[in-house]
Amino acid sequence: MQTIIQDWYIIKVLDPKNEELLGQLLWGIVLADDTNRFRTGCYVCSSLIKTIDLKLNLVITQSNSRYKLDGKGSEFSAYFSEVKLLDKGFDPDQIIQLRRSKEKHDV
Repeated sequence: MQTIIQDWYIIKVLDPKNEELLGQLLWGIVLADDTNRFRTGCYVCSSLIKTIDLKLNLVITQSNSRYKLDGKGSEFSAYFSEVKLLDKGFDPDQIIQLRRSKEKHDV
């Protein structure tokens, strides 16, 4: 059983202190879900990724969830503190906008 997602991102989670990679997540929009955990059209943010097989367009998480990747995706680097925004449904473009807004206010 697997979840098929589109408009997906491999999220590289970074430590804000030293930009060290802490792990990777998958974020995307549900196209279909054999597991009946997610509704079509809703976002999903996975647990930590265990395996990425781009030849098979398959991601397996540490909790053994399987995600089939539909279409082309992207990579996005997020700081650990931003992961909670991804969990709440913010997409990477919205996080970039929040970063820019914060930078303007910090000046």
